[in-house]
Amino acid sequence: MPERVPGQSTRTRRAFDAIGVDFVPYVGAIKDVNLGSFDLITTGTITGSTLVSTVATNTAPLTITSTTVVANLNVDKVDGYDLDQSVLSGASPTFDGTNFTGIPDGALDETYVKADGTTDLSGHWTITTNNITLTAGTLTAEILVSDTIVKTANGAVGAPGYTFTTDATTGFYVTGSGFIGVTVGGVLQLEMGEGLISFQSGDLFTSGTINIVSGSALNLGAGSEVSMNYGVNKLTIIMTNDTDDISIICDDLVIENSVTSTNQINWNGGNGTFRASAGGSATGQRTAAFNYNPTASGNYAFCGGYSCQATASRTVAFGHTVIASADTAWAFGNNFTNAVANSFAVGFGSKQFTINATTLTYSGIAKLGDGGSANYVEISSVGDIVFKGGAGLIFGHMYTNSTIATTLTDQGTWYELNGATAWTAGLLHNCTFSDPAITVLEPGIYEVTWSLSTDFSATPGSKQQLGYGIMIGGAIQAEGQATRTLSNSTDTGNACGVAILDLADNAVISLAARNETSSGKILHVEHGNMTVKQIGGT
Repeated sequence: MPERVPGQSTRTRRAFDAIGVDFVPYVGAIKDVNLGSFDLITTGTITGSTLVSTVATNTAPLTITSTTVVANLNVDKVDGYDLDQSVLSGASPTFDGTNFTGIPDGALDETYVKADGTTDLSGHWTITTNNITLTAGTLTAEILVSDTIVKTANGAVGAPGYTFTTDATTGFYVTGSGFIGVTVGGVLQLEMGEGLISFQSGDLFTSGTINIVSGSALNLGAGSEVSMNYGVNKLTIIMTNDTDDISIICDDLVIENSVTSTNQINWNGGNGTFRASAGGSATGQRTAAFNYNPTASGNYAFCGGYSCQATASRTVAFGHTVIASADTAWAFGNNFTNAVANSFAVGFGSKQFTINATTLTYSGIAKLGDGGSANYVEISSVGDIVFKGGAGLIFGHMYTNSTIATTLTDQGTWYELNGATAWTAGLLHNCTFSDPAITVLEPGIYEVTWSLSTDFSATPGSKQQLGYGIMIGGAIQAEGQATRTLSNSTDTGNACGVAILDLADNAVISLAARNETSSGKILHVEHGNMTVKQIGGT
């Protein structure tokens, strides 16, 4: 039996003996306490020099609820790993997710990159599989890319995807699917796509050569131009074989030599569709020789075609074996010479059409109008004029074969002949009819002719003298009047007249009558005709 310790009751002692526990009731105990398989539970503090755990691996030797830091706790491993304090990391390091395996001691202070950007790289970074994604900020160093893709945002004309530090509005951006644009100062200057290079604004300058390969074209948009400085640059079109064609399609083709000294503009080529100057010459000032074997020897002369000659100053010859040999003479056509100064001539075998300052001369048949297909005026070689189709002079006609009754109320007063029975429209050309008048649509000199057969509705009682005339817009005209005397109701009198009148456009023409003997008589027009036709301009 264990030795009794002072201060220990016999009952307590027996209780611990029954469970095989040595009990030490005070701090100054001189023996170990063995609790066996029982737990030691206390609400106080357990104090000692060493805490020894003999539990095997895979069982936690300590179970702790609090997450409060334990001061001065020195352990050999953290989560199963040794912590080598030679890693240079500062006063409060955080190594969450960091693996430094295989890094020699002291190497990290030479290889890590600081987040504040103060680390200077002494070599290149090589990335073989992953990407570098820059969501903000600017890359200012040189980037070497091999067998990979550098991507950026599409950008816009004022904020291009690829830009520059000193000018963020200048660079490259995507203008649309399959198109890239070059913007300068926020303005699109050049756009490129599949088979397309488009200059949007500004000028294209080159000190070299612009080559347009076979099957390609140089298109100039509205307002564009190609400019070359004479004596410095030149435009050369070279055909390499006889099957080549060259087409210049534009609204205006201007080849200008603005230098006042003796200079030339020569168009030369081989034997293709576009042929120029095989043995030809352009020897005068500001001259041009075009096509096969032309000669432009005068100043300001132009010739084109086959064997054409512009031999005098300010002359033009164009066609086949055509010569302009007088000053300021033009010749167009085939096989003739225009030797008349200050004239323009067109012909085939001889001069047929000539214009000078005062005269137009034509030899042959002329068809003026729609080109001779349906409506035109034909002038024969002997001077006859024939109207074809709807062509013709301005004319109009109206008539009546029914009684038109008009009351001549007052003696000596003119009354328009417009009774209840209407006039009828005849043929009209550039005129309109509205009973009882014709309206001309163009101003000019017109011939108006008329005829009337009249009588009275009842016996007048005595002879009546009647006057007849032409009204323009309701006003009687002095020209074209006539007088007739009727003796009774069975007396039918005929009268007619003609006048040449200067009419304005939309002039309204009708016929009128007056009784010069008495008043109140009713005049009947049994038959009537009026014709209007233009015979000149005004």
